[in-house]
Amino acid sequence: MSLFAKIMVVVNFILAVVFLSAAGTFLGAMNKYKDMHKAEQMARATEVEALNTQVTQRQKDLEASKEMGRQHEVARAGAESAQATQAESLKTLNEKNNMLEAALNKLAATYQTMVDTNTKLEAEKGALQDQVNTARADKRTALDDLNTANGTIAGLNQEKSDLEAALAAGHKASVVAAEKLDAAGTVIELYKSKYGGVGDIVSVEPVDGQVQAVDNAMDIYVISIGSKDKVTVGYEFVVYRGNDYVSTIVVDQVFAQHASCKTKSGMKKRDIQAGDKVSTRL
Repeated sequence: MSLFAKIMVVVNFILAVVFLSAAGTFLGAMNKYKDMHKAEQMARATEVEALNTQVTQRQKDLEASKEMGRQHEVARAGAESAQATQAESLKTLNEKNNMLEAALNKLAATYQTMVDTNTKLEAEKGALQDQVNTARADKRTALDDLNTANGTIAGLNQEKSDLEAALAAGHKASVVAAEKLDAAGTVIELYKSKYGGVGDIVSVEPVDGQVQAVDNAMDIYVISIGSKDKVTVGYEFVVYRGNDYVSTIVVDQVFAQHASCKTKSGMKKRDIQAGDKVSTRL
């Protein structure tokens, strides 16, 4: 065998050894890579499965989110519809409230008018009642004055009758009796008409009394003293109330127990009242 052939054998052997070594290494590497690939495939499969699971879950979540969105949209539409309905109801309520306020204001104005009218009617009623009361009081006063006048006239008629009887019986001088008779008749006529002149002023004695009856409108005043107190026509009396001067009156008619007077011109300070005091000494 030649050297070349030996060399080639050696080279082939070396190459075979190298090949076998490389093949074993390659096969080991292939098995390792195969195992690694298989493990990686399994890991990838697991990862893919996990990803599929995530995708499925995400799809479910997306569907749930879409469903929730649809529900929210439905709820929003319902809320908008309810809001629109509520706004319309609120508008209707506001219109009704405005109508009610207008009606209430009208009723309040009508009520105030009724109150004002009632107040006015009450005031008119009060005024009319005052007039009625005044008329009744005037009527009572007039009746009292009439009764007083009738009593006075009766007394004068009695005095006239007494004078006529005295004249007829001759108890007094015929001239004096005739004068008194004539004076009594004149006094009666004057009292009936509630007006008469004042006789001549005569000298007076100190006499005190009080006012018994008053008619300021007719200027007639009856005092509690008369001929029994030596009062005669023309006597002047000062009328006073407490320490206040009221008026000065002049006797124009005299009776046994009282006398009728009228105010002296320009001497009346205030209205005379029943119960006022009179005196010739002031």
